[in-house]
Amino acid sequence: MLTGGQFGKKEKIGMLDAARLVSSLRLAFSWLLRMRPALEFLLVTTALLISADCIEGPQARSDVRFDVPFEKPWDSAISSTREFGAVCDGSTDDGPALQKAVIASKVVLLAPKGCTGAYIINSTVVLPPGHAIIGAADGGSPNAPIFTTAARDTFAAGGDSCAFENLNITHTGSAGSIFNLGPASGCRVKNNSLSGTDSTNSNPLIYARGSMVRIIGNNINNGRRNAWAIDIDRTSTPSLWLPHYQSKGAWDAHTNSPPIQSKSGALGDYYQVTAAGTADIDGTSLWSVSDLIVFDGARWVKNNPINIVSAANDNIVGGVGKGLVIHASDGAPRPEGFYLQGGYYLTTNVNLQIEQVLDMSVQGVGFDQGDKRNIILKPTGTGVVGLKFIGNWVSTPNEQKTGICVFHDNANASPLGNVRFIGNDFAFCGYGLALNSNAGNIIIADNHLASIGAQGIQINQSKTVTLHGNQYVAIAPGAVNLSLADGPTGGPYIVEDEQFDPTGSIARNVTDPNHFQFGRTTGKLLSGWSAATTAWINESGCSDIAVPHGLADAPPLTHIQLTASVPTGEFGALSASVISADQTSIKIHFCYKMVKPGRISVAVYASL
Repeated sequence: MLTGGQFGKKEKIGMLDAARLVSSLRLAFSWLLRMRPALEFLLVTTALLISADCIEGPQARSDVRFDVPFEKPWDSAISSTREFGAVCDGSTDDGPALQKAVIASKVVLLAPKGCTGAYIINSTVVLPPGHAIIGAADGGSPNAPIFTTAARDTFAAGGDSCAFENLNITHTGSAGSIFNLGPASGCRVKNNSLSGTDSTNSNPLIYARGSMVRIIGNNINNGRRNAWAIDIDRTSTPSLWLPHYQSKGAWDAHTNSPPIQSKSGALGDYYQVTAAGTADIDGTSLWSVSDLIVFDGARWVKNNPINIVSAANDNIVGGVGKGLVIHASDGAPRPEGFYLQGGYYLTTNVNLQIEQVLDMSVQGVGFDQGDKRNIILKPTGTGVVGLKFIGNWVSTPNEQKTGICVFHDNANASPLGNVRFIGNDFAFCGYGLALNSNAGNIIIADNHLASIGAQGIQINQSKTVTLHGNQYVAIAPGAVNLSLADGPTGGPYIVEDEQFDPTGSIARNVTDPNHFQFGRTTGKLLSGWSAATTAWINESGCSDIAVPHGLADAPPLTHIQLTASVPTGEFGALSASVISADQTSIKIHFCYKMVKPGRISVAVYASL
């Protein structure tokens, strides 16, 4: 029992404790503010672990991983395939189970732990918009393999912003793609290992015709001889890019007929607009003829027939099949803004074919082992305009006499224009670069052409072509450095500061001399050239050589270029300069210091 004096003492002590408590709370609050980020991370991690335990209970979650470095914050729970019946035994079709999983959750993770065989997907899995299916990414063990043996697609995008990452997929069926992205925009195919083995299958391994698609860092073995590994398309024909969708027929957007109910439909249902209108369907109220209205699993959306600003970067593609094609398969407007950067294409087929595009960049890519036509520029429809081909390696080592590194196929008479070939290596080809008529506004600069069997650069009736600073090295004996033919519609050809191989020649087929501008100073006419002239030289000294030029008059000294080399013997120093020129020859003075006597070869190129 407390006495009065005791109570007063306790009351006084309590007041002191209250003051201390307030001070402590202030300190604690300040500490919490400083530690807020760490506490939030701890709370989020704990919540994820608790939610994961709720998925499958306390037993091991073989298909769930939390160490996958996502590029975007997924806003829904991570799903396990096992919850939906996937068995991964190498014989059961896990497609239906995976389909349930991708519908139920935004992210489905496949990990090898607990997988006794492989996932078999013989019924196409269609991802709803914004959903992802992702394999193991920690590098500690291989991904659980996926096999498709049926003649159908493995995965398809059911809407925009789908993601397929870190998957190991082999498709052995006689038809079907591995990834059919159709018209979906913003999808990502990244860091997958893909293989298509049936040589009779003509479907691409990856097909895309939507905008802002990213195909990045995949390893692709294309065993389909007549199929593309990557097909970038633009088409207005729904049957070509909606194989997993169901056409419901025509739709009148003015009267909403037949009536479409908001947020009601089956995944993949679509109508084609045949009458423009302003019916408000799930937030979209402006419809034009030929638009498509598609149910993405949650709402009705509009798909426009466009393909803009997509990329295929850092992919490695090999096999007997073809590499990458960009085109418009049914005469639709061309894709716009495509970026192909990094990676390597090592097929023994056509590695790259460009048919229709506006603004395309090909930069820092290796194209090796290609067939007789490694890269084909084959404009169709509205053609290829704004192509930048910069810093690439191209070769046809299996066809060094007749193979063409870059070939312009003008059979369709469509334009190839505003093209830049800059800083590339063309090597071990019969022909480095071959351009024909219907090409125009071309710049070919600072390229390196080595070990060419027939012709380094061949220009046949193209318009407005500038060649500047290209190097020709190790041209085969009897081969041609540069071949120019203007014909009735080609030219002008401006040739400046080219570094020709003295063992090669220049070939011209002239219709109008005014189409040729040759020399360090532009605007001068190329009227002739000389073959290499040789002379025997001793250990040291200086000599003069008269080189016949074959021109109609004496060329100005400023319009003469020469190269000198020693094809036999060994030299320590060599210099050569032009002394004079008359109506028949150009006089060259050269000095030398020889280690071993031999012959000097001088090639002179001159213009009037």
